Amino acid sequence: MGKRDYDISTALTGDAGEAFLEALDPSQRALMDALLEAQRPALAAIVEVRRAISRQLRRALEATGPDEAAVLALGRRYGQLDGELAWRYATTFAALRRSMTEPQKRRLGALRSQPGETPGQAFLFSDRIPMRSLPPTDFLMIRK
Repeated sequence: MGKRDYDISTALTGDAGEAFLEALDPSQRALMDALLEAQRPALAAIVEVRRAISRQLRRALEATGPDEAAVLALGRRYGQLDGELAWRYATTFAALRRSMTEPQKRRLGALRSQPGETPGQAFLFSDRIPMRSLPPTDFLMIRK
């Protein structure tokens, strides 16, 4: 964005994902496979909710207009489904992290550093901006 003749490799995400999976042992890989299966119902439901929202919003082109209550209810459902996915990802990746050996952690840490990436940088659209310093938030996490 905002840079002429600049492309990000379309294989970057796939290659990094493949390298990530290759770093896992069979039990860890099973956690990832289970995540893929567990998310399917929520993803399918999200597709249906988005379609229903689109149908409602297209009614704005008609005399009847969208049903505000229906759109709000659908939006709430979308949020629930999105939250379910976020919870699944967070709990799966937390379990993976707990099960990793130090060599695995180093190997995966190396995957995070991509050529041309500047640590400590954030973006506002395609413009680099300084990374803000944030206060610690560990106290917000529930420990078991």
